[in-house]
Amino acid sequence: MNRSEVEELLRSIAGPSPWYLRDEFVMRSEGTLTWKEHPNGVTILTDESDRIYMAVHFGVYFLQPHPNQALVWYIEQSSLTAKILLIDIDSLNEIEFSEGDIPDPIQFDGNTISEFSFACSRPGEEFDIDVPAEFSKFEELILIGEMKPFGDSDQPSRGLFITDLVAGHVKIVPQDWYNKGNYDFGYQWITRVARDPVTKKLFGEGIRLGFFQLDDTGRQVQEWL
Repeated sequence: MNRSEVEELLRSIAGPSPWYLRDEFVMRSEGTLTWKEHPNGVTILTDESDRIYMAVHFGVYFLQPHPNQALVWYIEQSSLTAKILLIDIDSLNEIEFSEGDIPDPIQFDGNTISEFSFACSRPGEEFDIDVPAEFSKFEELILIGEMKPFGDSDQPSRGLFITDLVAGHVKIVPQDWYNKGNYDFGYQWITRVARDPVTKKLFGEGIRLGFFQLDDTGRQVQEWL
């Protein structure tokens, strides 16, 4: 794939808040909602009257694969637990949210159709999980996060959590190229990775990193694009 094709592929998946949510639209039966910046790294989902229906902090991924559903995921940093939710967008109610509030990391009042979670602190492992049937239509989800707690003086342990939503299986792929690379880890980081449906190759991008193709191991960059 060339650079423009990779950019198109990555636009079809979610990226972390706040960077990839700003000014994005969410469609529902009663009208369009819009993601807007809010103080303290918060992003809020509002209607045209500025009523707030959802608030998220850093690192929340929000994807609308169907008109009335949102697929939301994040990794809870304190426990290194991945949490994946399927939310009924039409059921969202207005929430009270003040300028100084910070969600942990998501706040909403609405119907969660289904959800599941799994532990991330298993570098290089593969394991089975229980995935509710409602998620099988999405086939695969690639989460990105730390495989162990990350302190200011530590090397990162960033990994891909390749989640087969049909088979109920997670494969953790350490990102050796990044974890052992000469990067400013507080300034540069991986944001999203997607699989080319034809070649099955993995492509990704990052903040101040650019676009890349991973090799067959998924651990090293094969080519910068």
